[in-house]
Amino acid sequence: MSSNVQKRAASESLIFLLIVGGILILLNVLAAYFPSPRIDLTQNQLFSLAEGSERLASNLDDRLEVTAYFTENLPPPFNATERQVRDLLAEYSAASNGQIIVRFVNPNDEVEQEAARTDGIQRVAHQKIEEDQVAVVEGYRGMVLRYLDQTRTIPVIQDTTGLEYTITSAIKELVGERKPIGVVGGHGGPSLEQGLTSLGSVLSLYEVREVDATQEIDPGLAALLVIGPQEPFSDQELRRIDQFVMRGGSLGVFGGAIAVDLAGQAGPSARALSLRMDGLLGAWGVRLSSKLVADAQCSRAPMAGPLGLQVLVPYPPIPVLQLQEAQREHPVMRTARSPCWQARRKTPGRCLERRFHSRHATQGTGR
Repeated sequence: MSSNVQKRAASESLIFLLIVGGILILLNVLAAYFPSPRIDLTQNQLFSLAEGSERLASNLDDRLEVTAYFTENLPPPFNATERQVRDLLAEYSAASNGQIIVRFVNPNDEVEQEAARTDGIQRVAHQKIEEDQVAVVEGYRGMVLRYLDQTRTIPVIQDTTGLEYTITSAIKELVGERKPIGVVGGHGGPSLEQGLTSLGSVLSLYEVREVDATQEIDPGLAALLVIGPQEPFSDQELRRIDQFVMRGGSLGVFGGAIAVDLAGQAGPSARALSLRMDGLLGAWGVRLSSKLVADAQCSRAPMAGPLGLQVLVPYPPIPVLQLQEAQREHPVMRTARSPCWQARRKTPGRCLERRFHSRHATQGTGR
């Protein structure tokens, strides 16, 4: 009797295993043809791409190859960086419908190390503390992106904070997706030829062009910038700018009701401006303030010193901004090439505000 029971139990177990195996096979087949949505349960959605990144990846016309160079067994906290990068690149690959091919390389021999150096990946020294001793471990943690005959390199991945922004920016540069931005010319302010010559390199993802506000403004511009004007706008110019915004355009005004000159022979000086923009901006709840902001914990500005030499002295009208954690995560404040990012590393939570032109750095702005 017991023998029959054992045989029946074995048969039932085998049937159960076959059913479970069949279900797993069926789920794998269905997943191959109908990919399920990926779920990110982290608090800040660390492994979910932004809508713009997903759209960019899904619209690729040709194959984009990503080669990530990571040395194995790097000391903390860099030993976790590779796993985070793998997860992030997997999101890009999934969003691209197979157009983004990801490859990870552990450069543990001379051939692979030479390939990493050729791709512009930097070898970095890492401190390793073990048994009360400090050792230096050298390794690689960077990536290169290839699209058609173009390449973009991230020489060193410090951490994954803002890495999506860096990767998406690199992809935009590779595929040539550059949106036009207009800078209003004239009015005694800086121009693209003088004073704003570096703007094109800073806004490398955009095509920066000068705009004559007396003419109809191209509605195809991604944004319109007014930078450091010194002379008032005419009614016609204000009407053109208003029409651009009312059609859905974006407007950025950099400057205020005061012009500050830090390099005057008689010392720093300021004068009031009448730009006639209050009527335009006031309709949107924005007001240009004619006040200066002073900060005892301020930046330093070059001033004439003994024997005609320039020295850096504390200059209260150039304040140091206190940033909250959420503000520091904004892409504008994140990039390693940003002076603000470097300032945060030296003095956490604080960042010197930068403007397009030094003489406008102390102008008060409204809301």
